[in-house]
Amino acid sequence: MAYAILKSYGLAEPTLFNYLIFTFYFVLAKFSVAAIPGGGIIVMLPILEQYLGFNTNMMSLITALYILFDPVITCANVLGNGAFVKLIDNILV
Repeated sequence: MAYAILKSYGLAEPTLFNYLIFTFYFVLAKFSVAAIPGGGIIVMLPILEQYLGFNTNMMSLITALYILFDPVITCANVLGNGAFVKLIDNILV
């Protein structure tokens, strides 16, 4: 989503180093704020600003999109976790 916003605003792609740092922080944040609804975007906003060069308009847009997609992503996550547990249960029993 961040990459699409960068492209829609006409900004250059991040360098490989900035992209790797952003990816590291993104993965760390996803594990850190898993139980807090909407917490992921609050943690990611400063990282998006510092490493990808987001301005206030871009941060507002990604926050709105995150709020719209968060319930769908959470539902898919719960269903995926349930399917994985069922698969493991069928294999082990």
